[in-house]
Amino acid sequence: MRRQTKWVLGVVLFTFIVPLLLCAAPPGMLNSGNAEISGKVTDLKGTPLKDITVEVRQQSGQAWPVVKTNNTDAAGLYTVAGLGDGSYIVAFDDPAGVYAREIYENTFLVYNAHTVTVTAASPATDINASLALAGKISGTFTNSAGSPLQFAYLVSFRKNGVGWQPMESTLSDAAGNYALAGLPAGIYRIFYTYEGQEGYYDNAPDLLTATDISIAAGQAVSNINFTVGERSNVGAISGNVTEEDGVTPLDHIYVTIFRWADIWWQRYTEGVTDAEGKYLIENLPPGKYRVYFEASHYGEGKYYDNAPDIFSATDITVSAGETTTNINAAMSPGAATVRGESGAIAGTVTQQDGTTPIAQVHVTAFRWVDVWWQRYAEGITDTEGNYSITNLPPGTYRIQFEAWHGGFGEFYDNVPDIFHATDITVEEGQTTANINAALAGQGCPDYETWSASIDWQGAPNGPADDADGDGFSNDLERIAGTNPVAANDFFTVSSAQLTPAGNGLILGTALFGRAYTARYSTDIRLPWREWTPIELSFSDGLIIAPVIPNQPNVIYRLIVDLE
Repeated sequence: MRRQTKWVLGVVLFTFIVPLLLCAAPPGMLNSGNAEISGKVTDLKGTPLKDITVEVRQQSGQAWPVVKTNNTDAAGLYTVAGLGDGSYIVAFDDPAGVYAREIYENTFLVYNAHTVTVTAASPATDINASLALAGKISGTFTNSAGSPLQFAYLVSFRKNGVGWQPMESTLSDAAGNYALAGLPAGIYRIFYTYEGQEGYYDNAPDLLTATDISIAAGQAVSNINFTVGERSNVGAISGNVTEEDGVTPLDHIYVTIFRWADIWWQRYTEGVTDAEGKYLIENLPPGKYRVYFEASHYGEGKYYDNAPDIFSATDITVSAGETTTNINAAMSPGAATVRGESGAIAGTVTQQDGTTPIAQVHVTAFRWVDVWWQRYAEGITDTEGNYSITNLPPGTYRIQFEAWHGGFGEFYDNVPDIFHATDITVEEGQTTANINAALAGQGCPDYETWSASIDWQGAPNGPADDADGDGFSNDLERIAGTNPVAANDFFTVSSAQLTPAGNGLILGTALFGRAYTARYSTDIRLPWREWTPIELSFSDGLIIAPVIPNQPNVIYRLIVDLE
């Protein structure tokens, strides 16, 4: 399986993660000209390294997409030509994972990189790198009986000052083995998730309490093993969500669980109510929790027990082997509107020309509550690029724009994070208008999703036939938008098809410079972390997922990592 590369822009502090904004160059952004960058790549002893991938990246908005690449020759030499005049950063990556990746000059953090300025008349030479041997963390992933578990998803975090940087990720194989390779020397902690269960090494519930793993350059640390059992050592929270009458059930209400982690309420997991308004969130380590109920289509969210923010919410104690029941909520549709207290925020999102609208941009409003910016409500732009977020109590807000299908994310007003964002005041009964954004880029999607309804026949790996006999491609649909349950969020992808052998599903074309992972589910309402990871393969530039036998209405979700 392809090693998942994530160049790091920021660190994890509590639950706030700085977005990773490195991706392949979108269409129309490919750089061209007569400038060039050249240099030599060796190991720390000066031995030339062959077949090291050299990526030249140029800033676009808050991102650094790849514009040109080349590989080193037997002498370790490289030249990346055809560049336009401008400033770049240069990254070095060993596809084999023997040497740790690096960004010029001697860093793996984009914000510490040294920019290289070139023109056609002034090429940059001696942009060299000396790569250290990469470290590796490996181990097994089994159940309590010792049987191997495939498709456990593992992520390494590296310590950097006061925070933890996400580095490499991988899946366990059929023998339960995993390996996180290509790691620079440092201190690491490991996260896992498997079929709704998650945690950190060694048997820790969160990143703050996880066990350190120290790696020297070139060191392979083995036997970092994980065992998941029947989870008798965990508990659950359940309840019902109704209208204010306490009787009429509300379905598709999102229930978010926050867990106390030493000094902060950390977002831990989530669930959703069913048609009867019921929810059950399992696999919770013993501890203290608070619960938030939200539905963008059903008025304001609230914390248990009827509290407006997390600080005034009621503690919920979870004990091992027990379910804490009756954590209920009664919600009022458009409650803020009924009280006449609500305001709104509205605006338009375009490309950088300020004219071309971008649809399907996710717009999130964060509200200041006591000591922190709390995610409060969200909206999405229409085909004209317009959005409106209503039912906002008077107060101070900040806005984030995330263009999954066209451009790069940012906060208002044109800043990369919430700490530098501009305050937006919402007043009673008023709409704060012209909160606009002009996003860079034409592409760089965060995810794409496909849904398939298939009748599988014969052996588990095929042959297969489509559900209605009119060709498999007509049974495959791509989901766009934030509410995949709505009929207008589906459209057909005619190019999707089975592989000739019938044992794989072609999800799309692999684009250079992107890393792909995928999961599947038979229930689109399940939280993402409860979807089952699947291992992808690549052939002739195509992304291929394994077929899921004996499972009707399988939903595939393909994640495109921003590199």
